[in-house]
Amino acid sequence: MQFPEHTRESYIASAKMGAGIIECDVTFTKDRELVCRHSQCYLHNTTNILATPLAAKCSIQPDYSSDTPFASVRCCTSDLSLAEFKSLNGKMDAGNSKAKTLKEYMNSIPNWRTDLYTAKGTLMTHKESIELFKSLGHQN
Repeated sequence: MQFPEHTRESYIASAKMGAGIIECDVTFTKDRELVCRHSQCYLHNTTNILATPLAAKCSIQPDYSSDTPFASVRCCTSDLSLAEFKSLNGKMDAGNSKAKTLKEYMNSIPNWRTDLYTAKGTLMTHKESIELFKSLGHQN
């Protein structure tokens, strides 16, 4: 709840806090590389994709002609190459589908969560997560 899910920072914090199990939920990129993500098509809520030029690659882009441009937005890992995916920053899972502006949408973290440690969540490949977990003393 303190770090963006499925980021290097969250895995390290979990290990330091004594988590017995650390997992990488796996999905794939457009070039069929395996990456750690909880959901295939939730990048708009869990990364900064909408604030980057990669927003143009989203399956369903924000509709800025609508009163609720983010109501149907959908950004999938399979929309991006691995290099594009790795260029994103993880963020706390949040998105206000009723927001009128990108700033409102991106800054919709519930007040019961912190964003103190979310300046840059480092996204990871499955292979990178295995190496990290081993270095933290966790087995696969």
